Amino acid sequence: MASAILLLLATGIVWGMVGVLFGRAPSEKDKLYTWFALNGMVFTGLVLLTRTPDPAPVSEILRLSLYIAPSAILDLLAFLVLKLAMDRGSQGVAWCVMQSAMVVPFLGA
Repeated sequence: MASAILLLLATGIVWGMVGVLFGRAPSEKDKLYTWFALNGMVFTGLVLLTRTPDPAPVSEILRLSLYIAPSAILDLLAFLVLKLAMDRGSQGVAWCVMQSAMVVPFLGA
């Protein structure tokens, strides 16, 4: 039980840091796309450093990409809207609303 609470607190701290980073993201769209590309490269690098994925058949990867590509586009749009909200008002409120939106998919999973 104690380890679960510690992991929960660690997750909250990490997401708090992510919120601060998103609050510092540039407002111009051209720079924001570059920032997202850098974010994706750092994330991919961390994944590859911590666990190298097992090879998969190309047909399975293509089938999975049919779900990942639209999800990635919607994710980018959601973060653009989040950044717009954070630029116009309270960053804490916008970040809390965005994170609370994760509760429904989490419960569904």
